[in-house]
Amino acid sequence: MRGGSFSLFTGGAIYWSPSTGAHFVKGAIYERWARSGYESGLLGFPTQDEINTTGGAVGRFTGGAIYWSPSTGARVVAGAVYETYLQVGAERGALGFPTAEATAYSGGSRVEFQRGSITVDVLGRATVTTN
Repeated sequence: MRGGSFSLFTGGAIYWSPSTGAHFVKGAIYERWARSGYESGLLGFPTQDEINTTGGAVGRFTGGAIYWSPSTGARVVAGAVYETYLQVGAERGALGFPTAEATAYSGGSRVEFQRGSITVDVLGRATVTTN
């Protein structure tokens, strides 16, 4: 554990760190966060309790977020893609929920969403494409 603590419960867990406070993580978002290494992974500690959104839920972490909807499942969005996704309205914006996680290619990476994609080149420049 990196500078914090946790308590497990039947429906999820509460994770605490000095910089984030205590936050509850549950369900598919908790399971996806577990597969990414919990607080020691890319995402780090949760920064808020999981929140329900129109059509799904989101869990925010120090290193990005996990978005979930019944049709897309739980998907990690991080780095420059996450910053751009927030700027264009996240799940409530034109792109909708992520349908896949980042796919690397020689010029950078791309994340597919319900209604488009965000591509980030090796210099960190993001391009948003909508369907």
